[in-house]
Amino acid sequence: MKVIVGQGSCGIAAGANKVFMEFGEQIKNKNLNIELMSTGCIGMCYLEPIIDIMDDDGNKTTYTKVTPEMVEEIIEETIKKARKLDQYMMSDGDERNLQKQKRIALRNCGVMDPENIEAYIERGGYQGIEQCVTKMNPQEVIEVIKTSGLRGRGGAGFPTWFKWNAARQSIDTPKYIVCNADEGDPGAFMDRSILEGDSHSVIEGMLIAGYAIGATEGIIYVRAEYPLAILRLKKAIQQAKDKGFLGKNLFEGNRFDFDIRIKAGAGAFVCGEETALIASLEGERGMPRLKPPFPAQKGYWQKPTNINNVETFANVPWIIRNGG
Repeated sequence: MKVIVGQGSCGIAAGANKVFMEFGEQIKNKNLNIELMSTGCIGMCYLEPIIDIMDDDGNKTTYTKVTPEMVEEIIEETIKKARKLDQYMMSDGDERNLQKQKRIALRNCGVMDPENIEAYIERGGYQGIEQCVTKMNPQEVIEVIKTSGLRGRGGAGFPTWFKWNAARQSIDTPKYIVCNADEGDPGAFMDRSILEGDSHSVIEGMLIAGYAIGATEGIIYVRAEYPLAILRLKKAIQQAKDKGFLGKNLFEGNRFDFDIRIKAGAGAFVCGEETALIASLEGERGMPRLKPPFPAQKGYWQKPTNINNVETFANVPWIIRNGG
């Protein structure tokens, strides 16, 4: 038996931490054999706090707008007696909306502990980069991305493969991969949801891009207003280093080095534009620059730089594993 509590920023703001703690206390006091797990947002922030109860056969019961006062009743009725409490369940309309969705970028959000790299690996994590480094050359990786039709998910819709190819063809070194997590549009929270719920998919996507263009360093530019995303990114990066997915001589014998660091932005809307973002990374005022030259030729410190959005990178590992 497993209880999963949504603990993205939206869930926490609605009281999910208190719900999580109450479940922990009740499980301990009642000496129950139940796994209590935290997860990210599933996109229905208006229903938070959301919990999923998974029985031993894999059947799921979802309750919404859960409060600490509801926890004991849920344990006594649903967990102990297998009775569903209709008054707490997701509406039919919301349930149908959720069931119709084919999730790729959000495939792990809401179903996996984002602070546990083993959970990501169990769901196929880091198989994509291993496949690239051990079985494919960089140009083959770019061709798979081209076949997939993946475009920039930040709004411009520019073909991802074209950016990667341009950066790969640039002869100057070193080269850089930059993840644009400066989400400035009012009401936008796609980047935040992914970073809080599945940081490892973004890290793996950056690794694959780094291998494809010949980069050795990645930078995640994330606005400082996303403290939970930054916290989980830091944990994910350290876990990836500890597991040997970041650092020197990755996948031994293949001479691939790649590391990632985080840069917290000040929240200027204009820094969502890639040349303004680069200026900010360099310690300058975040102001757009004239193009050409494009970042793929002269980007960060005038070196070849590939910049993609969070959602773009999150799609990449799935594409590599499943084909374009």
